[in-house]
Amino acid sequence: MTDNHFVFVCERSPGFGRIAAAVANARSTDDTTAVGGPIQAAGFVHKRVADAGRRVGCEIETGRVQPLDVRTLRDADRVVAMGYAPDWVVDLPHADHWDGDFPSAADPNTIQDAVERAETEVDRLLVETTAVDATTPTSGQSVGD
Repeated sequence: MTDNHFVFVCERSPGFGRIAAAVANARSTDDTTAVGGPIQAAGFVHKRVADAGRRVGCEIETGRVQPLDVRTLRDADRVVAMGYAPDWVVDLPHADHWDGDFPSAADPNTIQDAVERAETEVDRLLVETTAVDATTPTSGQSVGD
């Protein structure tokens, strides 16, 4: 069992960063912790995004979201830039970039599609991280033991 700390950065719609973090926290089978939000400036979680998150069991609040601290990104095991994120975030050595649109206030179907995509990507990330961790030797053990 491992500890993983994920940070999901979404500038355009910080609600999606929060949704991805809530999904990771809920679905992880280890001691994973995750946070999500914007990095450059305070953002806003639109009611439609918060409602879509609640439909999949993610309790996120509507309204202003303070930006994540830069140290949080640097200390994370994995950073995920969702849609638009500053180049320096995307270029971090421990960062993934999920291309595509995570809309701040669109029609409910578009938002639901983005929530489902975030869920799928988080599931993939958790499987990938678990697979990598399972092949990492513990002290005194070599791979293949």
